[in-house]
Order: sequence, then C-alpha cells, then structure tokens
Amino acid sequence: MALAGACRAPLASSLPDGSAFTRPVELDLRLRAADLQRDALGVDANALIAAPGTPVAELFQEARELAAAAPDWVAPQRLVDDLARVSLSGPSAWARRSAAWQASGSGRDAYLLARLERPERAADLFAVARDRAPDLAWGHHGTAFSQQARGAPWSSVDTVALRAAERAASLHELLVVVEARARFLASAGQRDAAEELVRELADFDGLLPAERASLQAWALASDFRHGSMGLGGDDKDEGGAELREAIALLTLGSGLPDHRVPELVQAVEAAGLLGRSYSDRLRALAGVLRTRLGHADDARLAELLAELEASLDSAYLAPGIAPGPRPSGSLTRTDRAAAELFAAGDLVGWLEAWRGSLPQRVRDLGPPLVAFDLDRLEQPEGRGELLGLLVDAGWFRAARALVARAGELGLEPRQTTGGVADARQRADANMLLLSELETLLDRRFEQGDLELLLADLEGLVRDLQAAGYAGPTEGIPGSRLDRYGPFASLVTPVEDDGAAPPGFQTVLASLGRTAILGEQFGTLDGTIRPVVARERLAGEHFGTPFGGTALWCAGVDVQSRAERAGAVLAGAAVHDGYWIDLEVVRAGAVAWAERAERLAPLVAELGAGGQLPPAPILLDAGDAARRVPLLGEGQRLGLVLLAAREGAPPTLDELFELVCVHEEGHLCDRTRFLPISERWGPGLRFFAECGFSPATMLRRLEYRAQLTALCELDEPRLVLWEVLELAEAAESNGSSGPTPHGAAYVELLDDLVDLIDEWGPGSVGLEPGRYLRWQLHDLDPAALSRLGLELARREGLVDDPARLSAL
Repeated sequence: MALAGACRAPLASSLPDGSAFTRPVELDLRLRAADLQRDALGVDANALIAAPGTPVAELFQEARELAAAAPDWVAPQRLVDDLARVSLSGPSAWARRSAAWQASGSGRDAYLLARLERPERAADLFAVARDRAPDLAWGHHGTAFSQQARGAPWSSVDTVALRAAERAASLHELLVVVEARARFLASAGQRDAAEELVRELADFDGLLPAERASLQAWALASDFRHGSMGLGGDDKDEGGAELREAIALLTLGSGLPDHRVPELVQAVEAAGLLGRSYSDRLRALAGVLRTRLGHADDARLAELLAELEASLDSAYLAPGIAPGPRPSGSLTRTDRAAAELFAAGDLVGWLEAWRGSLPQRVRDLGPPLVAFDLDRLEQPEGRGELLGLLVDAGWFRAARALVARAGELGLEPRQTTGGVADARQRADANMLLLSELETLLDRRFEQGDLELLLADLEGLVRDLQAAGYAGPTEGIPGSRLDRYGPFASLVTPVEDDGAAPPGFQTVLASLGRTAILGEQFGTLDGTIRPVVARERLAGEHFGTPFGGTALWCAGVDVQSRAERAGAVLAGAAVHDGYWIDLEVVRAGAVAWAERAERLAPLVAELGAGGQLPPAPILLDAGDAARRVPLLGEGQRLGLVLLAAREGAPPTLDELFELVCVHEEGHLCDRTRFLPISERWGPGLRFFAECGFSPATMLRRLEYRAQLTALCELDEPRLVLWEVLELAEAAESNGSSGPTPHGAAYVELLDDLVDLIDEWGPGSVGLEPGRYLRWQLHDLDPAALSRLGLELARREGLVDDPARLSAL
C-alpha cells in the first residue's frame, strides 16, 4: 500500500464545498440516518417482514414522512421505493411511478420510474431525466449507470458521474453519487483515483461517524485487495501501519457499522504483506470481533468470528479435512463440523457426514466409500483399507492427512496393500498431476485445438512419471471421440457399460476423475471433475426415450469456460448422458434451508391466512401480459412454496431430481435429433427454426429442457421459481451471462404469460385486471402443469393423446 500511495496521482478536487446545497440540513440528516439504518438491516429476507412495530416498518414510516415533508425531493422517494422492493411491494411502487410519469412527463418522475424498470427501458428514461431536468443530479447519476452497463469507455462514464456530483443538492446526494463514481472508477481499473476520491469524501465536513468510518474502510479494503502489498523492496509495510489502521476502524467506537465489518475483515485476511504473519492477523481480527459481539449480538459477525477461529485452529492443529475429493476452499458449517470430527479422530462420524450429504439415489448405488463397512474402522487393518480407498477415489487431501496421522491410528506399511509410503507417494503424485493438468488446459483453452491438446496431455503424463506418477500413460492422443456432425466433438467420457474408455479418460479414472473435453462450434472447452459414482440411464419423457450414463460428480478441479466467467453449473448433458455436480445441488439445498429459517415468521403468517401484496391494477386495459419488471416475483413464489409446505424447504433429493429431469430433457432432444446421419430431417428443421444460429439453438435447447422439468415434476412451482430467479437476474443485468439459461428462461416466462393471457387469467385462478407477471406465485401446481403441457405440445415435445387429455 505504501507504494500505491506514493504512486497515486493527485485527483483534482471534484467535490462541491456544500455552499450550493439547497435541501434543509435537518431533513438531510434524518435521511442519511435512515439510509444507514436501511444498510444495517440489509436487503435480505429479514427485511421482507414489514409488520407493524418491526424495524422495517418504522423505517418505512420515517421514509414516507421525509418524502411528504419535501415532495419535490427525489432522495427520500428513492428510499421509499427501495423499502417497497424489499417488502415485496415493488410492483405497487412501479405502478405508482408509472402513473406519475404518464401524468407529468417530468425528469424527476422519469428518473424514479427508471430505477424500477428493466435496463433497456431504464436507459431511455435516465436520458429523458437528464435532458428534461439538467440541473438534477439524479438523471446524470442514472445515465452513468446505464452507460457503464452498456460498456461505454470509463472516461465517458466518469464525465457524466462528475456532473452528478457537481449538481448534488445535499450531503446525502453527494455521498450517493460520489460513492457511485468511485465504484465506476474502481471497476474500470482506476483504483488509485477511486480510493483518493473516497478519502477526499471522508474528510468532508458534517459527516456522521458511521459515514466517515465506512468511507475510510472502503478505501482501505480496496487498497488491501488491489494495492501493492507483497511486492517487496523498500516499500514493504514492515511496520504494519495499514493493519493498525484497519484494526482501529474495526474497533468498537470507531463508528464503523456492523454491516460494513465483514468486507474489511475479509480484505485484511486476504491481503499480502501487512507487517504481520497470517496467524497474527487472524488473532487481531478475532479479538476485535469478540469485543464487538460482547456489546451487540449480530449473527453475521458471529459467523465471521467462527470462520476466523476455525482458520486459527487449523493454523495450530492438524488441518481439518472436509470429506470429499474437492479441493480446499470455503467450507459450509456442515463441512466444518465434519472436519472437526476428522481432527478429533472420529473417522466414522466423518464418513457418515459425507454419506448424509449425498442424494438417496446416489447412496443406493453403493460406491466404495458408501459401501465400506464403518465397523472396520475400529481396527488398524480397516483404517488401512480406508486409506487405500481414499487414494483410489481421488480423495488425495484426506489420504495425505490420514498418512500424517499414521502412527496414532495404528497404520503400518504391512497393514495396507501398498503401504502407507505407497499411499503418500500416489496421493502426492496425483495431486501434482491434477495441478499440472489445470495449468496445461488453461493455456490450451486459449490457444490450440483438441488434437494438440491431447498430444500435450500425453507429454505431461509421461514427464510426471519421474515425479512418481504410476498410473496409465498409453493411448492419450488416440482417445476415442464422439462426433456430433459438424457442430462438436468430445473425448468419449464413458463406455456403454459405464467404464472409462482407453486413453485420457483411463488416466483420469485412475485419479477418481472424468473429463468433459472437446470442441463445440470451433471453440475448445472442457472440465475435469471428481466422480463419486456412475449410473446407466434409461427412461422417457413425453414418450420420447432417453439413455446413457450419468456421472455423479463432487466439485470441480478444472473449470469450464462458463464457470471461469462466473457461472455456477449444477450439471450438463454434453455427452451420451449427463453429469451432475452434487456439491452445487447440496449448496442449493443449504440455501433453501437458510431461506426457510430466515423467512419463518412471514411463512407462518401466510400459513395462518396472511396475504402477499396484490399485483397492481392495470394502468391500461388489455395490458395484462406486459413485460413489466419482475421485482421479486421469485421471492414471492418462494414464500408461497414454503407456506404450502408448512415451512419445510425443498429437500436435497427434490432438488437433485429437478436437475436430473432437466438434463434428461436434453437427452430426449438428443434422441430426437441425433445421430444426424439418421435424423437429419428433424435436426435440420430444428436448426432452421433457430435461424441457423448456434446461440439461438443452445438457448432453445435450455428452454425445452426446463419446460420438460416443469411438466414432469410433482412440484412444478419449484421449477417456476428457478425460472423466475434466473429470468429476473438476466433482465436486471441486461444479459443472460456466460450461459444461455437466463435468456432461455426469459423466453419461457414470456410464453407462459402469453398463454395465460390467451386462455384467460380466470381459467388458471388469476385476476384478469392485474399484471400477470406479478401473479405467477398464485398459480396452483395443477394449473401450472397444464400450462406447461400446452407449451410442450406447441413446442413439439409431446403428441401422446393420454398426456394431452389433461388439457
């Protein structure tokens, strides 16, 4: 950081001196205090409960009073709208702002409506706000957001953001627009300028202690994450001044609000050189958190402290090992509890924790670590067998940790097939091979083709024989390929009997892994994943059969392109079968359980006859199917789902089935369109319907797979919830992201709404005089299945008279 500070070019002052502020100081102070309270509550599930007497309800009342005290002031109106969104009444706020905009056509009302609109509509409204009210800071502020989202040059965005700061009518407005400008600069790589701007703002007269401390913490955390710590030389922070500055901010009494603590703590933990060892940093951070928690009970800080203490324990004790083959990373509470069992020598409890994290269908297959007799762990011979199984299954970290405790566990070389030394050698060599594979694939994904990659892989495997790799090495360049016409080729993942084919897949099978590796539309891509079990598939959907092999995986060693771009993939059907990442499915089940816990009071209220805010009445007749912004419709459906289940969240097995049926939908399409040599007519017709566009075809395939799940699952609302969540994210971001799922689900949602409008909302239990997109949570499972079946019929997925009779 010292070097970053020395090199930081001074930023010309861009902050007004406050003399031009026009809003009453006392109202501005109340609004800033309300903003701090809103941030402390957080936009999370707890804030959805706005019953009388709750903090959200009281804050809502304060925001309304401020808005009434200064009706022409935009700032408190923004807070009212934000609270409406987190209280599940965002659609009503949209209707109110739409009506005001239609009536006035003012820049002020254009801006307020834009904040609730989809990005493409918002961009137009922000521009109108800027043009019709050029002296209003908010139109320029919104325009800067829109320009950044569209990828405009950072200098252009900064120019507009600067205009917003120059027009701030109060200290509250200045804080909002300048912090936004700093984020624009930081995201464009101009972090020194961003930090300088925030520090200048932190020195502004009249700030509340919480505001000043929050700004200082933001700048410091940014420097920790992106500064020059660890570069060495004369500029190393040997004295730990930056660490002391962070500790001072984290200390109770600095003014830093609790909700701003985690960001700074995590930045300190992850920073480079700070004049103290990692363990010393952890001790310092844990100490200030204990002090804070001694004065105020905060669940998030308690969880953060537990994470720090677990990291401290692992720095002094034998590392805790979470069960499974995945690489180390952030652990869930369940993982941490299992790791503690391992550290305590309770191998039975450790393995049972892992078995309990598997779907029942996978457990029933009886993979070796599931079928292993836990009673055998009472004897050293049984622990030796477990060590061998761990290496065979690819649990190399766990095997290495077990080797480190061989003496206390009674493991001797003669008690295992290959001995403890052999297990150590295999685990180390195989971990090295996985690491080198990732490096090689990283390079070849950006340059080269599949043939060159396979040749490189053979060379790598042979080179690592000198480091102790003793697995198969032959036939990698000749690995069998599955070819899908001119579109794609794939290194065959499995034989018809589920075994790994000769070549590269055999190498990976010796590591407990598989590869989904190949070229699609000329792009090289792939992933390497640990395999828990394999299962032969056979079934049908809508009368169309599917078959193949399912690969039940646990995490990822080498990420695919989409995952590197930020996608979280639960599974994919990119071979003769599909793979499912059990860790992602488990994370989904954990998230639902946490959601159910947070929402329990509101769920209970709904179960006792409470009502969610109704969808707004149509502003214009015949507009029921309008593509209004979703504004939390997925959250509303989630609440209805939980209430219908008396608060019980979806189980791991239910979520697992959803992912499986989606992927089986893909396999049914494979039956319909492949092999091309036999089904060129249907395949060509489908490609033509997609405009001969690969991107459109991939999007349409995702549409069809999710539609299959919507029709085939017993609880179709769970599928609709997933559609709504991804569709709202895609619409809010103005992009589907690195996978076609978001855009596909927007299309599916639009078709569903159009069909309801065509049939008549009353026919499926919805109100005809209100917007349909905001009533989807009221669809009962039978009506939703019927709608899905009709869409499937129109899509050509089903022509079975028995199924169609349900229509």
